[in-house]
Amino acid sequence: MDWCVNHVVNEHEWADHGGITTGRCAHEEPPPDNRDKKWLQKDSPQHNRLRSVIMNRRFISNLDKFAKFRHTGHLESFNNLILMYAAKRLSYTYAGYKLRTQLAVLDHNFHLNRKQAITKAGELRYTAQYSKKSQMWHRVPIKEHKSYNYIPDLIADVLRKRDMATGKLNDPIPLEEGDPRRIAKNIAKVTQPTMEELIERHTSRFGGSS
Repeated sequence: MDWCVNHVVNEHEWADHGGITTGRCAHEEPPPDNRDKKWLQKDSPQHNRLRSVIMNRRFISNLDKFAKFRHTGHLESFNNLILMYAAKRLSYTYAGYKLRTQLAVLDHNFHLNRKQAITKAGELRYTAQYSKKSQMWHRVPIKEHKSYNYIPDLIADVLRKRDMATGKLNDPIPLEEGDPRRIAKNIAKVTQPTMEELIERHTSRFGGSS
C-alpha cells in the first residue's frame, strides 16, 4: 500500500524496505501538472490520517475481502423473478420446473438493460425506499415497463417446432440425460428392502418373537 501513500503527495518513485529496493506507481506516465485535483502535502495532518487508515494492519488483512466484495441485490432480484414463474408453494415435474426457469431467464435477460422511466415532463422517475441497515431513506430509480416483445417470436417457434415434430401430443417423453429420476427414485443411501423383510423386521421388534 506504499504506492497509495506516496502517489497522493505526487511522489511516484520511492525507496522501499529501508532503501534496499525502489518502489514505483503502476502508471507509466507521470500525472499532468495542470490537473484539477490538488496533491496532499507530505506529512500534513490529512496525509498522516490517510496513512494511518491505509497502513492499518486490520485493513490490510481484510483488503482481499473488500476487493472481491460483490452486492447480491441483482441475484436476489433474479431469484424473486424465478418465483414468479415457479412458486415455492407448488410442486412441478423436473421438465416443468426446467421450462419455467428458462422462461424466467428469458424474461430477465431481455429486460436486463431497461432504461430509467421518465415523466411526461421528461424528468427521471424515482421511488423512495427505506433501508433498515442505514436507517435512512434513499431514492431508487424506476425502470421502464417490461415490453415482452420476445413472446410472439417464442410462440411462433413453439408452433413451428410442433408442426415439424412427429407423433402425438400425448406420446411419452423420454427422460433427459440430466433428469434426476435417472439418478435415483429417492434420497436413501441404502438399497430398499422388500416389503416381506420390512414386515418381518417390524414383527421381530414389537411382536414378542423369540
